[in-house]
Amino acid sequence: LRRLFDALQAETTAGVVVYSRGERKLLFANDVVKTLFGWGPERFIKDYNLLVKGGRVQWEDAMAGMRFGSPVCLRLVIQTRTGKDTLIHSYWGIIPGGAFQNVVIGILFS
Repeated sequence: LRRLFDALQAETTAGVVVYSRGERKLLFANDVVKTLFGWGPERFIKDYNLLVKGGRVQWEDAMAGMRFGSPVCLRLVIQTRTGKDTLIHSYWGIIPGGAFQNVVIGILFS
């Protein structure tokens, strides 16, 4: 996972997150989440469930029911560090095989 995270950290045009369906938690967020929401990646990962203010039920349903080859597009409302709620668009897809099988990659952008 460390090599995957290092590769994803280089992305600077959108927020990138990695979600473990088995652990039911975010494992990684790149530095762009600080630009989007004001939260550092570690804090964003830790408090993600508290920060999602809108679209949470749809997100949870999408993570539980996600299938290979069927990416999901969701609108989420996430609380920024300043306390404002911001609407973001997100695309989520599951890695179908290999060392990262069943890991979900999410792309977040405003």
